[in-house]
Amino acid sequence: MHYPLKTIRTTLTELQAQQNYVLHIDTASTENSLPAAIELIVNSTTNATITAVAEQQMFWDIPASQLVAGTNTFTIRYAGGEANWLSWDWLEICGSWQVGLDNGTQSEFTRETDYSPDYFLSDPVWKHCRRAVTIGNNVQLNFTLSQEVLERYLFTYTSEIILQGGDNPTPPHKLRLEINGNIITNNLEVADNTVVTFPDVKASLVAGNNSIVWRNVDTGGWAQFDYHKMEMALPPGAPKGTLIIIR
Repeated sequence: MHYPLKTIRTTLTELQAQQNYVLHIDTASTENSLPAAIELIVNSTTNATITAVAEQQMFWDIPASQLVAGTNTFTIRYAGGEANWLSWDWLEICGSWQVGLDNGTQSEFTRETDYSPDYFLSDPVWKHCRRAVTIGNNVQLNFTLSQEVLERYLFTYTSEIILQGGDNPTPPHKLRLEINGNIITNNLEVADNTVVTFPDVKASLVAGNNSIVWRNVDTGGWAQFDYHKMEMALPPGAPKGTLIIIR
């Protein structure tokens, strides 16, 4: 018996539906090792067909324009080919992410002494993310990346420092950003309501678990954040839409 369709349903918030994603499949085998054509349908949009055999990496880039707030369907459809079937080892839907709204307030987050410094992107409750850094109280965001996605894409991290306080010393305070222990910026001093963007942090990312850490490295005071955002994009000149990588 053949099962020509496999549908994955996932719920996205309004903010999540504004991000770009990728569906990545690591194929396992095909009938007699022959090629099979696979098509991806996202909600009402039919994306390009990819022809693949065993042990290949298949990518469909999904723009935010194909997504909706609420339930989204990702349908993987057998579309023909010399093989009657294709199986996969694993698949993932991943992409850009944002924690907190770009709205000039840290009210979505929690007081820095009320919760663990570790916030995991798999946790939908933003109140589990600290709003600020003080001396000895950090903000840490944890997320995972596959080796295949890390190799293909570029990554840009953005945050906004909306309010600083304390009079010993007076603001602005010296801040440090680390990714997986690598110092991205040190002794950063900016005014309130400043957006800071780090356009190429790929070299500091790893396959598996990753951490972004903000620290107050001044002698006192505090700094609050409006939001944290990681944008994933193809390198300039890279093929868009679909891609097959043969290993």
